[in-house]
Amino acid sequence: MKAVVLRRHGGPGVLRVERLADPVPSAGQVLVRVEAVGLNYAEVLSRKGLYGWAPKRPYVLGMEAAGHIEAVGAGVDSSRVGERVMVGSQTGAYAELMAVGAAQALPIPDGWSVEEAAAFPVNWATAWVGLVEMGRMRPTDRVLVSPAGGGVGTAAVQIASRWGCEVLALAGSDEKLERVRALGASLT
Repeated sequence: MKAVVLRRHGGPGVLRVERLADPVPSAGQVLVRVEAVGLNYAEVLSRKGLYGWAPKRPYVLGMEAAGHIEAVGAGVDSSRVGERVMVGSQTGAYAELMAVGAAQALPIPDGWSVEEAAAFPVNWATAWVGLVEMGRMRPTDRVLVSPAGGGVGTAAVQIASRWGCEVLALAGSDEKLERVRALGASLT
């Protein structure tokens, strides 16, 4: 398979597509044929050598992807083969195939494209944890989202506005401010 492997830190020029052996799903895992990936700021930091949770190099970059299950390991229901899924993982998404725990491969909702699904796991989970789990957001809250124009920010605007909160959003351009207004920000 082809994969983007991080062997040294630096600018985008350090990234190289390499050929690696196809992964084989272990017990409790599924093999996902990747059709789309999300790009997160954490991966940019990882490439630069500034991400504290990054594994030891070399490794395949990528924290979220979407595609379909191509094979299953022992203990996983074989009826999942062919299922359209989105995956959140610390690494491995910038590849044609990735083996992940079956619980990490979530069904893609009907009507979602693989691109939409690939952008969901990290951004939305991060926004949800920050607002709901850690921030204990309530419908009467006024929520400031800064910066609101990226993946986590746009997810936070949508979650908070649908939660019933007044959302104040900051972004770096008029175009981004228009986008977050359309997503539910009341003040920008």
